[in-house]
Amino acid sequence: MAVCEGVERLSYLQDCIMEYLRQHPEGATAKATAEGIGSSSAACRYSIRGLERFGLVESRRVGLGKIWRAIA
Repeated sequence: MAVCEGVERLSYLQDCIMEYLRQHPEGATAKATAEGIGSSSAACRYSIRGLERFGLVESRRVGLGKIWRAIA
């Protein structure tokens, strides 16, 4: 099942991140997302960057951090 061109399958963690970000259309930090899904911040940041490469999320700078939101 293809999610988008070039993406065959998301990991369980990436699925959880996408679901969380879809439920928060205003976006969320990686830390808030990690806390919301019960994951470590480091694993969440790594997975979010992969989702960004796939074109499924985008980020915007807010101060020193980033706010991520689902775009797919």
